[in-house]
Amino acid sequence: MRLLNVLICLVLVALGRPETSLTGSSREEGEVLTSYNATTRLGVEEDGDRRRLQGGKGGGGGKRQWADGKYLDGATNAGIRAARRNEKRFQAKNERLKKLLRAIESPFPDFLKPEPWGKTHNPAGPVIFAAAMAVESRRLDANMFCGTARKGGFDGDFVIAVLPGSDQGFLDTLKENHAVVYTVAPECTGDSHNKVCGLKGMSQKFSINMIRFYLYQWWASKYNEDALIMLSDFRDVFFQGNPFTYRTYEWAPPVSQLVVFQEAYPNKVIYRCVFNGGWIQNCYGDEGIKRVGSNTVSCSGVSIGTRDAIIAYAHLMTQQLDPRVRFGRNTTMTNKMCISLGMDQGFHNWLVYSGQLDKYLDVKIFQQGEGPVNTVGAFFPGERALLKMDLKTWKVLRGEKPEKTFHNWNGDLSPVVHQADRFLNSDLNGGYAANLKVASKFK
Repeated sequence: MRLLNVLICLVLVALGRPETSLTGSSREEGEVLTSYNATTRLGVEEDGDRRRLQGGKGGGGGKRQWADGKYLDGATNAGIRAARRNEKRFQAKNERLKKLLRAIESPFPDFLKPEPWGKTHNPAGPVIFAAAMAVESRRLDANMFCGTARKGGFDGDFVIAVLPGSDQGFLDTLKENHAVVYTVAPECTGDSHNKVCGLKGMSQKFSINMIRFYLYQWWASKYNEDALIMLSDFRDVFFQGNPFTYRTYEWAPPVSQLVVFQEAYPNKVIYRCVFNGGWIQNCYGDEGIKRVGSNTVSCSGVSIGTRDAIIAYAHLMTQQLDPRVRFGRNTTMTNKMCISLGMDQGFHNWLVYSGQLDKYLDVKIFQQGEGPVNTVGAFFPGERALLKMDLKTWKVLRGEKPEKTFHNWNGDLSPVVHQADRFLNSDLNGGYAANLKVASKFK
């Protein structure tokens, strides 16, 4: 009898698959995970074939249910019920998103046309949107943005807004990198920090930083529903790889629809930062800073999302310009204190942490140095910084000039590096080309 029991055990082990969990996700290092996340779908996906778990009613208290050829214990059934609740929440959220998209009335404006000498949109994506709206932009700026991305393996669209009168060498480099280029002429008044702008046909004027969110919403409408879109600052961003292929199992659909990226904790906490705290305070009042001030700053400069997520996010950002939207009621409060160059950052952090985005979208928040975008500016050892060490000591910047590289905390090359320009007089003294491997050929 003992021998028979041993033989039965051996057969069961031989038939089992200990490497694979119930959700079908492999434990082998480096393999792309394809199992559906509990926040999006109940089910599994193996070798491209979806296998639905068919759990019956009840199932708790140790009962076992038959599903997909296997007996499931009580704990598994509890997990199935939780996944079903999450599925219902996802469906409700998706219905709210569809309703919002139907309500958005923002046709592509007639005055916005791509330059005939540039590339045309490829609706399939992926695509990177950016506003390079500074007449000071030069060839090196275009190479550091577009050139490094191409060198890192990105072969999708760039869609770039430029100002009239931009440097010809700059424009030529955008053309060489096959960018879709729009010349945008904002209508502005004032100067320096008091400068406010609008676009043709707009009665309201605001920080020029906000113009790009109108562009993002319009441009996104040119792309297919399943296209992935990256919104990016231009001047202070460069690439060491392709963000659309980096550890996508952590963030790409169906895991999330919108991906945002934090700055470095603890140096950048909203209420401890005079700038970020001020933007929230001025735009949302005392209650606003109490509600979201304890969170780590998420940077509005770079985000990634699906087409519909980008349209919804950009729309919600521009809606924050209306104080009646921000305060949720008719109000005599004006935008006087809210208008500033950094107001988009205040709006972004409010939407991320107040739950406004979560009403419509599954949002993935990456800590600094953990995802496809590494925002490093908070490491600058200014007088307000709580932690003061150089990038090399942090091991964020590694190697020696001209072969220096930026890294995530797991040691990977950071596909996208943001705000490294803060260190051009310290860790990167002498410029990008003199220090960085990715920029060695750009002069």
